[in-house]
Parts: sequence; C-alpha cells; structure tokens
Amino acid sequence: MNNKMRYYIKIRLIAVLKKILIIAFVGATGLCVYFIVFKRFSESVPFFLFILYLFFLNKFLLRNLSLFLLIEKMFIWINQKLLYLLNLLRV
Repeated sequence: MNNKMRYYIKIRLIAVLKKILIIAFVGATGLCVYFIVFKRFSESVPFFLFILYLFFLNKFLLRNLSLFLLIEKMFIWINQKLLYLLNLLRV
C-alpha cells in the first residue's frame, strides 16, 4: 500500500469514528432526557416513539456536523455553569 492509500484509510476511519461518537452522544443524552423528563411527568410516552425520534435526530446530526459541535459546546458551557453553582452552594 502506498502512502495515499494509508492516508485515505485513516481519513475514512476518522469519519466513521466521528459518526459513532455522534450516535453515542445523541443516544446517551436522549436516554437521559427520556428517563428524567418523560418518565417523571408523563407515563404515556411510548418508548419506541422516542427511539424513532432519536433515529431521525441522528440522521439530521450526521448531515450537520457543525450543529453537533455547537450542541457539544453548549453542553460544556452548561456543565461549567452547573459546577460553578454547585461550588457556590458548597461554600
């Protein structure tokens, strides 16, 4: 294999890993939201509808990677603010 082929394989592998990361991120946050919000306030939300929602959200985010990065930055910012508030409450 020449260097161009190795470089191409590395690029494709990174792209696949990014897609897996997006799917895992959306799935984890979606399940957290489902169990925190929907299970607490509404027992009538079918789980399969929520999985269908996650599937379409994954399809949208896979096409719009910049939106995923924006959402990731937003979650990091929220976590920083929550940690700051927790530190204030601890004092």
